[in-house]
Amino acid sequence: MLPEPIHTASDDNAEEKLALTSSLTTAFLLMLERLTPKERAAYLLHEIFGQPYEEVAETLDMQETAARKLVSRAKTNIGLEKARHQTPRERQDELLSAFHTAIHGGNVTGLSALLSADVKLTADGGGKVATVLGVLAGKETVLAFIVDRLTEYWSHYVWEIGDINGGRGIVLRDEAKNEIAATVAFGYDGDGNVNDIFIMRNPEKLTRFGEAALH
Repeated sequence: MLPEPIHTASDDNAEEKLALTSSLTTAFLLMLERLTPKERAAYLLHEIFGQPYEEVAETLDMQETAARKLVSRAKTNIGLEKARHQTPRERQDELLSAFHTAIHGGNVTGLSALLSADVKLTADGGGKVATVLGVLAGKETVLAFIVDRLTEYWSHYVWEIGDINGGRGIVLRDEAKNEIAATVAFGYDGDGNVNDIFIMRNPEKLTRFGEAALH
């Protein structure tokens, strides 16, 4: 199961939004799931919402030293710097263009150059629609799936580029059914290469995403 896709308004000049934006990436949300409920709460209150340790402790009904330990442990458990790495917008748009070319033109040369060797593809159908089961791992495996399956499945969808979970992503619309068929979000490593592809196909989560995007 993947976290719900979140439509995020883009504002490249709003530095104050950077921490919140980076904390909405699918990769980061998945890492947060590794934490205990109290670790997650303490981390979010202090690191994302900027509450001092004294207020975090009061909110969680504990001593300040305990709150500090929770935040420290949370940072260690999720690998903070790696999880919240920000890839330049230009690099993300380059990836989206290469992905589109691979799906519609069958040419994966550009896309292959932007994928890490250990890239993973994960999909969530919620048990309601057909999608790949398990996690596909490795560049050759992922590219083969894109060429052999997605070029056929996605060729008739309308593509829209948008900001999803704090990064540039793809919204696929089925005009015949007047609904969103899928969203695609990406995770990047420190070199700007894609190390995760997240495909959301769960109708319930996509409906909520569509409603939020309209507001």
